[in-house]
Amino acid sequence: MCPGPFGVLFIPRRPTAIFYDSARAQTGQVGSEPDEYNYFYGPKGIYRAGGAQDGTPFFATERTYQEIVDHEALVILRYLLRGEMYPLMFHQANLFLYDGEHTLLTHLMDSVAREWAKWSVLPVISVEQSQLGRMLSDRKAYWTAGVEATLYPGSRIEVQSREPASVPLTGTKKEPCESYGPFSISQIAAGPESVTVVSLQ
Repeated sequence: MCPGPFGVLFIPRRPTAIFYDSARAQTGQVGSEPDEYNYFYGPKGIYRAGGAQDGTPFFATERTYQEIVDHEALVILRYLLRGEMYPLMFHQANLFLYDGEHTLLTHLMDSVAREWAKWSVLPVISVEQSQLGRMLSDRKAYWTAGVEATLYPGSRIEVQSREPASVPLTGTKKEPCESYGPFSISQIAAGPESVTVVSLQ
C-alpha cells in the first residue's frame, strides 16, 4: 500500500497460484491448472525453493488438482487469520464452467471456507474498493503515527500519538464503534495535542 502520483492510493493484491490462463481442473487440456502448476512447482518445475536453478523442487511429486486447491486454500487461510485487508487476485478464466457446473474459483473458495470454519466462527467480510481504500489509508496513518497506549487495569486506557491517527481498540465501546462477531472495536482519535482516555468501567 503506497501513495502514487497525483494523490492516488495503490491497493496491493495478494496473488494466488490459480493462474490467469487456468480454466480447467483436468490435465492434458488447454487451460489445465494442474499442468501449469506442476510446470512451475512440480518435481521438474522451473521454479525451485530458495530461487536457485538447481535448488530443491517445491514438491517431490506431481500435484493433483485437489492437492493444489487444498494448498492454495491454506495460503489464503493464513492471510485471513492475520486479519489482512488486502484483496485476493483472480482472473476471468478462473470463472469458466469447465464441466458445466464448477469453476476453479468456486472450488478454491469452498475449500477456504471449510478451512476457516475449523479455526474461527467469525465472519469473512468483503468491502467495496472505495471503503477498502479508506480503511487502508487510516491503517497506514496509524502505523506511522507513533501511537502509545497505557493500560490501567479495571480503570482506563490512555492513548496518544505523535501524529493524528484513528486507533483501533478491541473490546471497548467508545463511539465510533463497530461489531465483528462478538467483539466490539472502537476507533479512537489520537494525536499529539492531548491524551485520549477510554474508560473500562
